Amino acid sequence: MTILEDFRKWVKDASFDVRAVSFETANNNNDSSYVDIRTTTVLARITLWSFGSCDLIVLDVESEEQIFWKNYEFDDWTAACKVLTQFIEDILHK
Repeated sequence: MTILEDFRKWVKDASFDVRAVSFETANNNNDSSYVDIRTTTVLARITLWSFGSCDLIVLDVESEEQIFWKNYEFDDWTAACKVLTQFIEDILHK
């Protein structure tokens, strides 16, 4: 499986409340997927590209201000899964 296939499976099997999901294919073969997760206080988005780049963004629901952004470059799904799982746990406990 590719990193995007693993990510898409992880999202589909998610035990957290998924707000929106998009699986997109770009003309330049830079496929990407994103998932939005909303809590009462934040809206978070995980965007992952086929080449392993990943953006994590968190917005404050009340102020609509971006309160967190980080980019990762993953070589494999194991590393990505560890970071993304921790990110989700942190978001759900804000």
